[in-house]
Amino acid sequence: MLPAIETIVDFFERMGLDEKNYFSLENRENNMVCIYYQKNNTHKNWSIWYFKQEETTKKIVSATDLSKELELFKVDPEEFIKQISSSVLLQAAFADEFIRQVTDILGPDAVQKSILQTQNFMTNLSEIVEKLMNQEQTTPSKEKKDKKESKPRLRIVK
Repeated sequence: MLPAIETIVDFFERMGLDEKNYFSLENRENNMVCIYYQKNNTHKNWSIWYFKQEETTKKIVSATDLSKELELFKVDPEEFIKQISSSVLLQAAFADEFIRQVTDILGPDAVQKSILQTQNFMTNLSEIVEKLMNQEQTTPSKEKKDKKESKPRLRIVK
């Protein structure tokens, strides 16, 4: 069973190692559609266009609008998901081979210890962020308190 487009795109943007990725596939009308993903330090975006009509059909969108654009370009969602999934699975294969080679050089205990430390760190970080988010939602910010306290009070003088 394939994941939803939003799920795989979110995962791809969050965990993918590629800064750029290009897909081309046929849509339901047998036209070639090109899809290009690009990320840098400040933003991530997707470009989509018809092959040989890039100048007139190219649209640049965020992940939130990608699903809608795929629909407009009549791209089969399953085909897109298969393309993006194969890219993610290829990265997983490289990661698996990397871990095997590191294990051969440094030993299984060192790799297991490192993985556990990373998992513990990520769990602790997640708990801290969640705690801070909950704390901020329940506690009014200092600016709001200052605004309430700094409101001028009017006196009625008779």
